[in-house]
Amino acid sequence: DGLIAGESYRLEIEVSGGSDLSEVRQFSTMSAKNGVGDPLRVALISCMNDRYVDDQAEMWAAVAKSGPELMLFNGDCCYVDQRASGTVEGMWDRHVTTRRMLDVFKWDHLVPILTTWDDHDAGENDADANSPYLDTAREYFTGMFGSDPVDGYSQSSAMPYSFDTHGMRIIMLDDRSGKSENQVFSPLDEAWLAQAIASSPGPICLVNAMQFFGGYLIGAESVEDLSTDQLWRILKYARNASAPMILMSGDVHFSELMELEPELLGYKSYELTSSAIHSRTVPGQQYRSYNGRRIESTSRYNFMALEMTARSKVAVEIELACLGSNDREFFRLNDTIKK
Repeated sequence: DGLIAGESYRLEIEVSGGSDLSEVRQFSTMSAKNGVGDPLRVALISCMNDRYVDDQAEMWAAVAKSGPELMLFNGDCCYVDQRASGTVEGMWDRHVTTRRMLDVFKWDHLVPILTTWDDHDAGENDADANSPYLDTAREYFTGMFGSDPVDGYSQSSAMPYSFDTHGMRIIMLDDRSGKSENQVFSPLDEAWLAQAIASSPGPICLVNAMQFFGGYLIGAESVEDLSTDQLWRILKYARNASAPMILMSGDVHFSELMELEPELLGYKSYELTSSAIHSRTVPGQQYRSYNGRRIESTSRYNFMALEMTARSKVAVEIELACLGSNDREFFRLNDTIKK
């Protein structure tokens, strides 16, 4: 309590009754002064399977080297459906094991994280609103990744929320709690999303776990495939908004840059799919289905490092590099998204 925006802090945790420090961390709070014209460095990351012990160390070292001020975890942050003994207690143990293993949670300097979940976080593959583990999985996920309200943070009545910073609005969606045969997002969540888009103070990053425009991909979930009508309504909300929007997603265990034709939103934009930082991948698996919107892609372990600058309410500059371990760069984008 009582932390000041834009300040740096040292966190020391002592063993009860002992004199030695067991943990020392440093962190910085995001400054309320960051606004239009100030660049924001973001890491977009998904699919962090703790089976890959050696790979995770190399990949999180690469993320740290990129120097993010904010990280967006967009799904499969913990594979609670794997090696969980089929019990809800096992699901909690999976969260604890992942926290203890992944280097990102052991950095000397901690970085703020915004998260959303996907099916592996929700307890079973392709989980939906009827999944038996959903309520408990949501409780555990919120316990690990939830946030108290702070300046710029706005929580819906359910899991989706938004965060305003640097003249932009980041919207984190929930593609599991309301998912059914004919929808991805519940009517309540969709109504909240429409208002969040319409009221944005500047350019919008719309973050979901499953792809928005993934209807081309055989054997994978996407908003386009599961609920085309809902996708078109979301695009309509964006077309009617005064600020431009970029789509961000994960899930598919490869990363790709999709260019969205101007007819969809009224201006050229992109869907950025970032997956997987360390999970099962197959070389060239993105090519099993043709995607006419795809500009670049990779199926190697990777994440996306972005620098975004809102030049005004109607324009955002984006510099993107898709990176791997040991200074590998798979592709890059420099562009301005303008309403």
